Amino acid sequence: MFSYNDTTSLVGVTVSRFASIQANCSDMPPPSYTETPVYSVKRTVKRTVTLAFFDPCLREPIRQLNSLKDLPRGWDSYGADPIAETSIRGASQLLLDLQNALLEFVGEGIRPRDVVPLNDGGVQMEWEGTRGEIEVEIGCDGSLAYLLIAQGKDGRVFSEASQVPLPEIVEKIGSILKPALRQVA
Repeated sequence: MFSYNDTTSLVGVTVSRFASIQANCSDMPPPSYTETPVYSVKRTVKRTVTLAFFDPCLREPIRQLNSLKDLPRGWDSYGADPIAETSIRGASQLLLDLQNALLEFVGEGIRPRDVVPLNDGGVQMEWEGTRGEIEVEIGCDGSLAYLLIAQGKDGRVFSEASQVPLPEIVEKIGSILKPALRQVA
């Protein structure tokens, strides 16, 4: 479904020195010390979602998702976790499934209003339509949850759920967006 480009970055090289004692008996000559450099290299692999699969109106949200990977620990100045690769892949999959489910519709209506990082390493995306609005959380473990605020005849109706399957999330977003989208003639 997605193709990923691997890029490797050298995060840091640490050199440590240690001394080894050659002898530990009291009747032996004093110990000699040797210094041996030890090198360790940390490798980081970043994956980028390829934009070719997405409708042009979804390319900006995908770019936003990809940019969230660069947020360091503590990005919110309160010790927030870095954004998990699992959340970014889950959010990208949600956008692709939403695009495929709403192929008969065109326009900017399927584009999320907001794409925001969450302090636990997850991602939140929000949509607004004529029938209400929905906030979808993609957890750092890939789990999905939503808060749906629908316009009822007696005012706003709130519903929320967690551990929701992806098809149900797509259906909930579609129920909010479909009236606002133009159907292809």
